[in-house]
Amino acid sequence: FVNVKKGETKYWCSCGHSSTQPFCDGSHKKVNEQTGTSFAPVKYTAPEDKRVMFCACKQTSTPPICDGTHVIVMAKKTSAAAPKILVVMAVLVAVGAVVYRLWGQ
Repeated sequence: FVNVKKGETKYWCSCGHSSTQPFCDGSHKKVNEQTGTSFAPVKYTAPEDKRVMFCACKQTSTPPICDGTHVIVMAKKTSAAAPKILVVMAVLVAVGAVVYRLWGQ
C-alpha cells in the first residue's frame, strides 16, 4: 500500500524493470530499445487522500491498481509444484489484502 495525497501524481511502471517498483524510473526506454516493445508508465493522480494498492505483478486488468490477478498467476505457477495448502494460503492473503483495501484505512 502507498499513501497518496489528493492531487498527487505517481507514474506506475508497466515494464517490470524499474528499480523503484511499483513506480517508473525510466527503465522502459532501454527495454523498448532492446526488445522493440512500447512500454510506457501509467499516470495515476490521486482523487483524494487514501491508501492505494499499486499492482506489482503487472498482470492487473485495472492498471495501475491491483485487482488480485497475482493470486491466479501465483496459483498457476505453484499448483503443480507446491502443496495445495500454499495455494490456499496465497488466496487467503490476497482476499485479506482486497478486504483491507476496500474497508481499511
